[in-house]
Amino acid sequence: MSGVVTATILSDTGEVMNPEYNLMSIDIIKEVNKIPIAQIILLDGEAAKQEFPISNTEFFKPGQEIEIKLRYEG
Repeated sequence: MSGVVTATILSDTGEVMNPEYNLMSIDIIKEVNKIPIAQIILLDGEAAKQEFPISNTEFFKPGQEIEIKLRYEG
């Protein structure tokens, strides 16, 4: 398959992640008899100032269940 992979990330309330967030990568690990793990890397804030406005939103609250949908476009 050729084309671009597009990701849609939804919270457990059905809210869609803001498409203006700079999504750098997604790593998904699914293994037999284990809970799936996903690491989402966003370009967010300034480490020197310890300000991370995207990570501090309710959407990324620790323990929040999310759904990741991937699709090919093009």
